[in-house]
Amino acid sequence: MKRECLVGKGHLHSLYLTLTMADEKEYNVDSQEVKVQMKKGEKKNMWKKLVAACLSICMLVCIATPLTAEAAQWKQDSRGWWYRLDNGSYPANQWKQINGKWYYFKANGYMATGWLWNGANWYYMGSDGAMRTGWQNIGGTYYYMYADGRMAVNTYIGEYYVNESGAWVSEAASGTWMEQGGSWWYRHADGSYTTNDWEKINGSWYYFDAAGWMAVNRWIGDYYVGGDGAMLTDQWVDGIYYVDAQGKWDPTATNLDSTYTINLGNGQTTTVVGHFDTAYAAQVVTLLNQYRQENGLSALNTSDFMTNASNIRSYEIAYAFSHTRPDNTSCFTALDGGGYWGTGENIAYGYASPAAVMEGWKNSPGHNANMLNVNFKNVGIGVFAKKNTSSYGWSPSYTYYWVQMFSY
Repeated sequence: MKRECLVGKGHLHSLYLTLTMADEKEYNVDSQEVKVQMKKGEKKNMWKKLVAACLSICMLVCIATPLTAEAAQWKQDSRGWWYRLDNGSYPANQWKQINGKWYYFKANGYMATGWLWNGANWYYMGSDGAMRTGWQNIGGTYYYMYADGRMAVNTYIGEYYVNESGAWVSEAASGTWMEQGGSWWYRHADGSYTTNDWEKINGSWYYFDAAGWMAVNRWIGDYYVGGDGAMLTDQWVDGIYYVDAQGKWDPTATNLDSTYTINLGNGQTTTVVGHFDTAYAAQVVTLLNQYRQENGLSALNTSDFMTNASNIRSYEIAYAFSHTRPDNTSCFTALDGGGYWGTGENIAYGYASPAAVMEGWKNSPGHNANMLNVNFKNVGIGVFAKKNTSSYGWSPSYTYYWVQMFSY
């Protein structure tokens, strides 16, 4: 038997069979009709051959018709992009590597873009969803992403420093402070650090021990470093030791602290402990008169009477910071007996230097008006350093109280 068929892309188009018998009888079969011319004895054999031919045709059709299966591919809808796997499912709440790039799919199956927090680290997924690595300029700020995608924080990448938020800090090119376990060290741009020596950083001196840690609240020879590590200058340490303008202990300096009695009225009194800082008071006079002259005004005169009244007011405000005196009278009663027609008072506390307190008064309209009052002719300056009983022995142990009293 010969079988001939035409098959196209899995679909049977037509079929024609030619059956040749031994006695040269011909049987023609197509899909619509079977025409048979034979002897009666051959009929049974013909039907057997016909059935076998039909079975062969069915097998050929099954082999030629392919199964339908869709390959894994990206899909997009109104909510975003997702990835359809070849079995019809999709990844969700997980990372997946696709064509050599890493993507993260959220719990709903959609691809993540932008910043991604996994509970421990930050990652950045581009607008195409692919995880970024290396330096990335995001919103005008540079960040560094490790090879596994994690954002670098609080570290150097070569010579470049990224802070706790991961952003590159350009100022850190010359060095930056590093904290570990509550202690601090200073990392230079090349990764080195100072040990067993002093280093000047942003205008202040710091001492670093043998391991490179910054020293705090301790003496380094004749110099003292405070709680922030900076060397103290021009002040008393623990109310006993004086360090000069270069920070060195001056053993000849004596503590001039005294106890001052304050009248509370009705026969009641109290006391404060401290001393007058006459050097600071003289600096305030100089700065005040320079300021007046810059504004076209004459310099003010000083006198023992005005200075004494201002000194009294400086330790009074160390007890009660107010323009009302502790005995409930006006501040200007401190000038009684001076024969003045007009008076004024400026007070302040907490400022660490004459320049600082002057700047504070300049920036306050009322205080500034007193300093630039064209009518005033005289001034008294009082600066009282009150010893802080709650300083636990650590410097600074004084708070400065400042007074300007004016008159004409």
